[in-house]
Amino acid sequence: MPIVKFNRTLLIKSNNFEYKFFTDNLVLSTKIEAHDLGEGPLGNILGALAMYQLVIASHGYFVRGGIEAGYNYMDDRIVFGDALITAHYLESKKAIHPRILVGPELNSLIDEHKKWYGNKTLNMPHNDVLNFASKELFIDYLNGSLSFCDDDTNAIEPLIKSHKKHIESNIKKFSNDPNVLPKYEWLRDYHNEFCNSIQVFNYLAI
Repeated sequence: MPIVKFNRTLLIKSNNFEYKFFTDNLVLSTKIEAHDLGEGPLGNILGALAMYQLVIASHGYFVRGGIEAGYNYMDDRIVFGDALITAHYLESKKAIHPRILVGPELNSLIDEHKKWYGNKTLNMPHNDVLNFASKELFIDYLNGSLSFCDDDTNAIEPLIKSHKKHIESNIKKFSNDPNVLPKYEWLRDYHNEFCNSIQVFNYLAI
């Protein structure tokens, strides 16, 4: 089951997901079935996470996390499993910047999904939601949310504006903090890469 661990609280309501809060974290999981190796549920969960990341970021909360495939058990009282452990490791040790990293087992699973598309991987449902150009695969929530909205730029334009505002504000706020500033500089570069790639959002580059 893919697990997502956040360092901000977030409630996702869906019949396709199970979720549990502990301290200021959220664990989110979905089942992987043998017939499609989890491709369908993964597409759903990635799209939902991309949209939720943008919504939360537009309110000034930039989340960090990890998502991994593996065993997980969850009931009303407890949650445990190797996927949760890896997701926690990705969030706390590897992500560094405000992003949700994809774990190695899930990465391998996605590689299996790619084989089904041959030379037409652009048709793969994960393509617009994951940043395959990066060294470390992560959820590309800006492009992912655009795809989730069927390319309706009007629907997310206010969110992109707010995204820009909070990044600019925090760059100023933490300009003398060498531990925090790089996180917002990374967000600035990520924001600009998205805005510069889509003409209607060019004017929102920082």
